[in-house]
Amino acid sequence: MTVFCINGLPISDADFIRFGWQIQEMEREVVKTHDQLSYFEILTLLAFLYFREEQVDLALIEVGNWWTLWTRPMSWTGQVAGE
Repeated sequence: MTVFCINGLPISDADFIRFGWQIQEMEREVVKTHDQLSYFEILTLLAFLYFREEQVDLALIEVGNWWTLWTRPMSWTGQVAGE
């Protein structure tokens, strides 16, 4: 199960859907020159967009693919590449 929480509160359904629509628009441009985003990439991007909007100072993120049975820790410092 994928859950994005800030201070123990999960992302709202409305925010999840809104970011999903944003990513769908982004992906329309990406697929012109790259492969379609994977489910894993979409959810990771959604988390980063959510954390950026909520101005999270630091996030500890555990990411991985359920089929590989491993995860990798990541950190979020409030910076997005290209800013």
